Amino acid sequence: MTRDEDELNAIVDLIYDTAVAPERWRDVAGRLERLARGRVAFLAQDQRPTGFFMPCSEAQGPDIAEYLERHWSTDLAMRHLRGAPEGGSIVDSRLVSDEGRQRLGFYRDYLAPRGLHRGYYTVVCRDDDSTVVMGVHRPDKTDDFEADCTRAIAFVQPHLSRAIRLAKRLIAAEAARDASLAAMDEASIGVIVLSHDGVARFVNRFGEAQLAAGLLSSRCGRWAAAEGREDRALQVALSKATRSIGAVATTFNLTDRRGHAVKVTAMPLRPAGLMHLGSEPLAMLTFAVPAPDLDVDGLRLTYGLTTAEARLLEAVAAGERVGDYAARVGVQLTTAKTHLRSVFAKTGEQRQAGLVRLALRGGGPALRVDQAA
Repeated sequence: MTRDEDELNAIVDLIYDTAVAPERWRDVAGRLERLARGRVAFLAQDQRPTGFFMPCSEAQGPDIAEYLERHWSTDLAMRHLRGAPEGGSIVDSRLVSDEGRQRLGFYRDYLAPRGLHRGYYTVVCRDDDSTVVMGVHRPDKTDDFEADCTRAIAFVQPHLSRAIRLAKRLIAAEAARDASLAAMDEASIGVIVLSHDGVARFVNRFGEAQLAAGLLSSRCGRWAAAEGREDRALQVALSKATRSIGAVATTFNLTDRRGHAVKVTAMPLRPAGLMHLGSEPLAMLTFAVPAPDLDVDGLRLTYGLTTAEARLLEAVAAGERVGDYAARVGVQLTTAKTHLRSVFAKTGEQRQAGLVRLALRGGGPALRVDQAA
């Protein structure tokens, strides 16, 4: 294997790293610049430029803004590639002569002051919503792009395309996951993801509150139900949900320390098609969070809370968002946030999940605060 082949393979490995580590795009651009002996940038466009997917390694914010606002329309190669297929490429010397460059703002006012001249462009990735184009520009008085350079760019192009598509899928999956978790939080649904042997892999904020309330207890790093019969039901549910074949969902009841019965559903959480790729079988436990019985007066006296602060703590412990609470009681959001900061300061907690745990630990007979502020 030649030195150039080693370098190309190293670039390909780096390209796929970008799918899970977007900051590596700058490293990709830098390696491609050394390979192509020019400045490299990736531009996303539809009918207009939508922004730099990845600016070249030396690009500064003002450079990028100037190109997008003033020079994209006279970059003939970008316009030429609007309808080109993925993998299509063009050397801009075929589109404009040296004399013609003096009449077009992109070449005269943008490239020339930066010491750049020749340009080679290729369509890296094309889909329904945008096209990503890679541009390479070389300094003045440099010969046009050699065949070995264009072949190297053609070699990495499909890998760039796959990495970009993979990154988009991961972003979409992450957005869908975040939306699902936000919806569960909004509906006061607790989520605990456990392995087949009871090791917690993920817990949302309502799940954390229920663990703090004694829904499950930790034994040597594994979560189990406190009562023997309920723990057997949990273990059976985990076993059914994490089977390699024929995994099924199971519903059962658990009891927290306050004696509240909590209906729990354990469902399979194993990506389809990954059975033989070493993926860990998981079970997702979901349950509706029961309204907590809070000794609000006791908490108010213990931590020196005002009535308004205690009322907010009660709402947060019940799973209500601060913005929704402010709208419900008719106060400004800034006022509610001020009360929340004061509650944090007085209780020593730093997160709302901590306030939920604090309130549940202090639970007793339900004593409601007065409605007066």
